[in-house]
Amino acid sequence: SPSRGLGDVYKRQTMYRVKIDGKEKEQVKDQPYYTCSANGNYLYYNGLENDRHIYSMNAETKSSNRIFDGDCWMPIVDGDTAYYMDCSNNYCLTKVNLNTKETTVLTNERVDCFNVYGSTIYYCRNQNPALCRMQTDGSNSEVISEGIYTDINITSQFVYFRRLNENDTVFYTPTTGAANINTCLLYTSPSPRDGL
Repeated sequence: SPSRGLGDVYKRQTMYRVKIDGKEKEQVKDQPYYTCSANGNYLYYNGLENDRHIYSMNAETKSSNRIFDGDCWMPIVDGDTAYYMDCSNNYCLTKVNLNTKETTVLTNERVDCFNVYGSTIYYCRNQNPALCRMQTDGSNSEVISEGIYTDINITSQFVYFRRLNENDTVFYTPTTGAANINTCLLYTSPSPRDGL
């Protein structure tokens, strides 16, 4: 029977696209991609094979353009600004104005992961590990919680994150205002397909 949804796409090392109903699955490009952000019809990613520049891809036309030359990892593009970890500068969180190409180092700390929401950046620092947040101009940096965290996801109301190697607990705090950390346990009930 034909597969529904993404099927085995997650196993492949290149980029594919598929309609939301699982039909019309097609390979977009035959090289590996690590997409990091999306805005409208555009996906943003850093190069993996020959460079680590920042690229944009039009999801409709499948055309790609290099938009910034750098040694970048995990770019997030918001308007005319790209935020990224600078591989040549100890993975410090940096931003670039895509119009002027002017770069600004936001923190001199090594960063393991980050996410951006509005005027706030949530990030995990590597030295003295902690989940932190700051404004997109690099000001008002503060520690939210000590420890090694990953998988920062943000909605309009909450920031969700988890401790490294703890897959069954997700922590969350309000997106704005004082940090008030709560936890929720992840539980998946057995599926009828499991034969239990």
